[in-house]
This record gives sequence, structure tokens and C-alpha cells, in this order.
Amino acid sequence: GWAYAQATLSSERGLTLTSTDADHVVTTTHYDALGRTTSVWKNSRATSSLANETYTYTLSNTSVSGVVTNTLNDNSGYLTSATIDDSLGRTRQTQAYTPQGGRLIDDTLYD
Repeated sequence: GWAYAQATLSSERGLTLTSTDADHVVTTTHYDALGRTTSVWKNSRATSSLANETYTYTLSNTSVSGVVTNTLNDNSGYLTSATIDDSLGRTRQTQAYTPQGGRLIDDTLYD
């Protein structure tokens, strides 16, 4: 597993704001008002720089609910993937781009 040497927690929810591993590498995490992760900066990356990962959440009674994840690539652009949830909050479908430029779709069915 991954062990850290130090962590800074939010006083309101106890969420990890920063963690520093044994090699002094810092990971910083930002959250929305509901305590969901919105941005992550890894490898001691400054929060004034583009985040390594961003998350956008959609919750709807009448449309699709899910999470859009953007992951920073080597060209300072983002690779986007999406997770679509059913009305019970279970993952129904994931969508991700392939290295060839296509899209990989994975459906999950429940009994």
C-alpha cells in the first residue's frame, strides 16, 4: 500500500487536503460543498498549475447522473472519461477514450 508521512485534514469533515509521502512528495486535493473530490494535484504540483485530475458531478431526477473525469496528459491537455450511474447510484456505464482515438464503452447490467 501507499504510506504517507504527513497529512493535513479539513476541520469540518476530516477530508485529506494535502498528504506528503515518505519521499516528501505532496498531493493536494480540493472538494466541493458535498465533500466530493473536484481536483487533485500530484507530485508536488503547484495548485496554480493545471490539476492532474478534475471531477465534475451531475445528479438528476430526470436525466443522466454521473461523473466526468479529466486526467492531465503529457501535452498539458486532458483525457476525458465518464461514468453514468443508475437511479440507485450504481455504475451503469463507463466511457473512456482509447489510445487510437476511439471510445471504449463498458456497460454494467443488474438483475
